Amino acid sequence: MTEKDAYSVLMERHGYPSSERYRRILEYLLTPQQARIAAELPASPEELAQKLT
Repeated sequence: MTEKDAYSVLMERHGYPSSERYRRILEYLLTPQQARIAAELPASPEELAQKLT
């Protein structure tokens, strides 16, 4: 993720783009790496490996 962090991408995708509470929930449930992976889905394992390395 470059211009937006993964948590922001997930927040927008789930319909809560400006909810600080939802961001805290995501940060509690997902590590930054897990959030980056979730933000890139759907993708094949090969595509994820290319994007995240």
